[in-house]
Amino acid sequence: MSVGDNSSQLGKQKWWEKLPFTVTKKRAIIAGVVLAAAIALAVGLGVGLSNKSKSDSTATTTAAPTTEPQPNPLPTIRLPTSLVPEHYDITLQPYLNGSFTFDGQVAIQIRVKEPTSEIVMHMSSDISLDNSTMKVTENTLDGAVIAHTVYEYHKDFEYFILHLERRLEPGRTVVLSMQYTGLLNDQLRGFYRSEYKDEEGNNVYIATTQFQPTDARRAFPCFDEPALKANFSISIIHENKTVISNMPLSSTTPVDDQPGWVLAKFEESVPMSTYLVAFVVSDFEYLNSTTSTGVEFRVYARSEGVKQAQFALDTGVTVLEFFEKHFDIPYPLPKQDMIAIPDFAAGAMENWGLITYRESRLLYDVQVSTASNLQDIGVVVAHELAHQWFGNLVTPSWWTDLWLNEGFASYMEYIGLDHAKPDWKMLDQFVTIDVHYVMAIDALTSSHPISIPVQHPDEINEIFDAISYSKGASIIRMMSHFLTEATFNKGITNYLKDRSYAAAEQDQLWEFLTQQAHNDYTWWVPLTYFGPSGSSSAGEKVQWLSEVEMEITNLPSEASWFIFNTEQTGYYRVNYDDSNWNLITNQLGVNHTVISSTNRAQLLDDSMNLARAGMLSYDVALKLHSYLTKEEDYVPWSSAIRNLKYLESMFSQLNHTEMKEYLSSQVKPVYEFVGFADNATDEHLTKLLRSLVVSWACTLDMPDCSNQSRALFLGWLANNGSQTAVSPNLKSTVYCSGIAQGDDSDWDFALNVMKNTPLASERDLLLTALGCSKNISTLEAYLDMAFTDGSPVRKQDSKRVFSAVASNDLGRNIAFDYLDKNFEHVAAYFNLLLSASSYVESVTREFNTQAELDKLIAFKDKYQTSLGSASRAVDQAIERVTANVLWMTNYHEEILSIVTQ
Repeated sequence: MSVGDNSSQLGKQKWWEKLPFTVTKKRAIIAGVVLAAAIALAVGLGVGLSNKSKSDSTATTTAAPTTEPQPNPLPTIRLPTSLVPEHYDITLQPYLNGSFTFDGQVAIQIRVKEPTSEIVMHMSSDISLDNSTMKVTENTLDGAVIAHTVYEYHKDFEYFILHLERRLEPGRTVVLSMQYTGLLNDQLRGFYRSEYKDEEGNNVYIATTQFQPTDARRAFPCFDEPALKANFSISIIHENKTVISNMPLSSTTPVDDQPGWVLAKFEESVPMSTYLVAFVVSDFEYLNSTTSTGVEFRVYARSEGVKQAQFALDTGVTVLEFFEKHFDIPYPLPKQDMIAIPDFAAGAMENWGLITYRESRLLYDVQVSTASNLQDIGVVVAHELAHQWFGNLVTPSWWTDLWLNEGFASYMEYIGLDHAKPDWKMLDQFVTIDVHYVMAIDALTSSHPISIPVQHPDEINEIFDAISYSKGASIIRMMSHFLTEATFNKGITNYLKDRSYAAAEQDQLWEFLTQQAHNDYTWWVPLTYFGPSGSSSAGEKVQWLSEVEMEITNLPSEASWFIFNTEQTGYYRVNYDDSNWNLITNQLGVNHTVISSTNRAQLLDDSMNLARAGMLSYDVALKLHSYLTKEEDYVPWSSAIRNLKYLESMFSQLNHTEMKEYLSSQVKPVYEFVGFADNATDEHLTKLLRSLVVSWACTLDMPDCSNQSRALFLGWLANNGSQTAVSPNLKSTVYCSGIAQGDDSDWDFALNVMKNTPLASERDLLLTALGCSKNISTLEAYLDMAFTDGSPVRKQDSKRVFSAVASNDLGRNIAFDYLDKNFEHVAAYFNLLLSASSYVESVTREFNTQAELDKLIAFKDKYQTSLGSASRAVDQAIERVTANVLWMTNYHEEILSIVTQ
């Protein structure tokens, strides 16, 4: 079976991945399918049809002044294939000190591929055309004019349709030009405005962009699909500001009839997708460097924050140089800019040559920011730089294969940062950050394959989720390991070189990997395993799963343990018979370091998830966890606490003193090992471990942690909220604990500090901590603040505030009720539908009663027609809460008896 054929089959069979295979001493049994071609791997790579029905939208038409329009039925989200853009010439003039609008003019050179008498392209309803300037000419702007009759506008699909008086023939080239005005909006998408206060307290505005996935059409009429690449010539008229775009600045000249205004022209770009176009008008400053291959590298930020950009600059240069060698392809542009935007919806955006970031994902202050902040910045910088090849140089033909962008970038971020910071052990952290996280989501029947058809505009936004990012990365990591790194890297290089400046589908990737692996045999699911020193399975063994049920030989004797999925490189869970689980538990109790930290994390995660699914007894799973009193490594503890938090959360609405005491007994030894006090000289992973353990200890109300946190919080108050009064890695715990134990005056004080702090990472910590209040009216007021214009909470931070309140045991139902009453307001306020999964997931994560499930189902019924891309998130929440309710029925009493033994 060919790779292409195999991938199409797997979408129908992907359910198997949610089940583990069970290994006994004689055989391995797997619930699933035989795989032909390792690249497909029966992990949902194939096409899976969405359950979402298409909306029955009708065309809304806008007529030219003298002609009545005709309705135009549009059966698909995709543009017609008759026309292809080749070049855009765009000039924009934003008005930052008044109307918050912009003037624009665009000329698009279009090649005709198929006969057509209409031009269909994208345009947002935010744009108002000047009808008198609309013109279609042959070949050039000076060519013969082609007359047009009417144009239509289809609101739901954002189609602009221009009807011509004569048919365009294949092989011809035409130029469509027009002038228009647009809205410099505050919705953090398209061409929008961002605001901050300078050091004198004055409001300052900048103009910036965010076009992915479908918002370039808010800045200029265009063919807004990823495969329709073109060259861009960008010009910006501005009032003596700093202006940057994808390419270097080529010229700056005064505008003759507009005193004080300047025309900035940028070099013509390489062929690229519309969603990667970017430009920023600001008064920012920058730090700069140059790579060993001559790429000019700059990091821009407002003057007050630019000194915090050094780590991002240094890391960016190192990672960019590494990727050039790793991919064996030079960075395609002459410069790389990165810029910290005060108001930014996502973490960052990979615009080619001009990467935009949320401030907290780019700026770091060694005296104030946490080790977690530092790692986040490194990860995001590496992720976005990986995109310069995966996504920018080679772009998915359509959003169906978004994972080709995000999966590769999410994997390569670890490879790149591991090169820059090898002592951070990023490749070990991958297992807990991505694999374990996404497996919990992928276990839901409402999950989806990583490659999934997009049938409606809402579905484009819907697939920007953990499946595309973390599952995609996990599959790529598995391929790299079983193909071997050298083979995998060569295949990837060949793929990138072949598809440079073009678009690709996932089957084209499979072809290059297959060629590089010299396909004269069939690959199946790779099963790796090892046992103790001296046993028959000592050292890693590899066997391929080629049947639904198969026998594995050469396992250790009955007295020896063995572990499958070495370093958890495979995307599957493993279950064993009780005998082997007990042997592993005994080994962990005697000497846990015999087993790698990654595999210890795997055992902790697999055992608890198998128990949660009813496939392993909790008695066996929790006995394995008993070794944690000896564990001092960050990676296993990260896995353990994520899973133990589920037990704590299921008991959180009950009197769960016994559960807290049980969990406290496990964490107490490592809490005493790392100590409460932060130490700036500790290794990076030690800082992360202390932060994790201290936070968990305070969540469990361990007296020493609570008392020390409150004491530090009072010291912070006494020092007038000084950013250095609390050690950086303790701040999240101290601020939250202090506010939870404090009164309204403490909350008001923290809010005021948040409003005035110049450091984004400090603001993030305080925004989250403010949600820890135990005052119901305060939490309600905080939610209102999050979704009100002009409040101290920036629009970009509304999701953080909502999640903070929802994570509070007292605030969970308050947050849900707020969302239930104000869904449409919230969605309109800040494009909730792009972020629905995090809103719905955070507020329902700990729902576990029938009454809460009924409320959630009623919420879905109430907003069924307006959920849009939130539909999948709500379905997943209902499935998750249903499982929680069933878990309480089946396991609550059993767990209680175990923890009280």
